[in-house]
Amino acid sequence: MNKIILIIFVFVFCKSLKGQTDTIINVFNNAEICFGDSINKPAYNVDDKGRKISNRILIPQLVSPVRIIANLKIKSLGDKWDRFGSVYFSAGNEKIELVKFMTGFGTGNQTIPLIGGVEKWEDEMNFTLDLSYLSPLFKDSVTINAFIDTWVEKGWQVNFTLTFRTDIYAMNPKKVIPVMNITGDYLNYKTYDAGGIFDTLLIDKSSSKYLLYFYSSGHGGDSAGDEFNMKENIITINNNSFHIIPWRDDCRRFRSLNPTSAKWEGDLWSSDLSRSGWCPGDLSLPYIYNITDKLNPGLNYFNFNILNSDRTTDVLDYWNLSAFILEY
Repeated sequence: MNKIILIIFVFVFCKSLKGQTDTIINVFNNAEICFGDSINKPAYNVDDKGRKISNRILIPQLVSPVRIIANLKIKSLGDKWDRFGSVYFSAGNEKIELVKFMTGFGTGNQTIPLIGGVEKWEDEMNFTLDLSYLSPLFKDSVTINAFIDTWVEKGWQVNFTLTFRTDIYAMNPKKVIPVMNITGDYLNYKTYDAGGIFDTLLIDKSSSKYLLYFYSSGHGGDSAGDEFNMKENIITINNNSFHIIPWRDDCRRFRSLNPTSAKWEGDLWSSDLSRSGWCPGDLSLPYIYNITDKLNPGLNYFNFNILNSDRTTDVLDYWNLSAFILEY
């Protein structure tokens, strides 16, 4: 009897896999992100003088569990500098980061002579990510945004696709709970350590597991800035604290994505330098914490602050921060 059941299961399972098809949505296709009014007849909604684009897409009806694969491609249209960027979901005032990245210095510029052991300049940045953990966001129709902090007329080209398929091995949470997102909003935050950024959330805590996803990257282009100095991030949840120093010291391996990086004597490039949670030409990934035993049923207090990160009027140092909670 057990053998018969097993045979039936294998037959049905294999048949479902054989008939399985992917639904691919081209969210942004050769989209331009630039500064100014240089985009002629843009194919997408444009905001912030061309530095942000958005598109509303229809999501296919799929049976859970669902696998969601994102592919992001970025190349320079003329911008020589490294710029931070984000692809994010928005609904009203809520923003949830899907992909956080830093462009390389002029990624895709093929006119620069090859040096520093680089055999070939890369044509583009190309990232593939599994976003199945954000599946509750993708229902009916949703707005997807892309932002790059460029300040030149010929900025960047962006391609972004989402692939959906039913997959019994996909891990989908029950809910995604926004906490905060100030990525790209640095002009409105003068300080991060005098009280920090705080919020209160009402959580019923009816599930067995809660994970906090936290993105953090420091910026500021001189040697004294937040970009080049280790600074402690403190996350406080109901008087329970997590301490982290975002830092990357592996940036040299991305040289092929940084053709216009400054280069100095001794085979040192600007793109090689260690930085606060990012490298030019790579993703900036989240820190993940199990906060199940830190939450109360009902009102919960969240605070995010960064030590020694006060900004003055003549020093433009800043942090891009975002956080959300997955409920399983």
